[in-house]
Amino acid sequence: MLKCDKNDPQILSISSLIIAPNPPKRGSTMILEAEGDIISEISEGAYVDVEVRLGYIKLLTQRLDLCAILADHARDQPDMQCPVQPGHHTFAQKVDIPNEVPAGRYVVVARAFTKDDELITCLTGTIVFKPLF
Repeated sequence: MLKCDKNDPQILSISSLIIAPNPPKRGSTMILEAEGDIISEISEGAYVDVEVRLGYIKLLTQRLDLCAILADHARDQPDMQCPVQPGHHTFAQKVDIPNEVPAGRYVVVARAFTKDDELITCLTGTIVFKPLF
């Protein structure tokens, strides 16, 4: 399982992370807003490895193109396009949560890397969906 170690050197220092609604709700759009400082340029070829587990069961392992994700938000966040320059930045991402999400404790790990496999940042979160009845 992927995991985060706060002692790993990272080129993004996150100063604020807000999730709304918190806790996330079935059938809603969760908004993740992050703010922080980037110490070196992030260019094309950067990627994010995402893993989602329900207990010990791995539900999803996916590699995403970080620059493509940023390009999807270019209209709303013009400073967050590759290449992303060093400095202070904010980023927001919307995630639709289906009504059909089964009850359980989900662990999500996202590790972002530069094209040269340098760790940009690592985020770990736990989301608990209670039974509907």
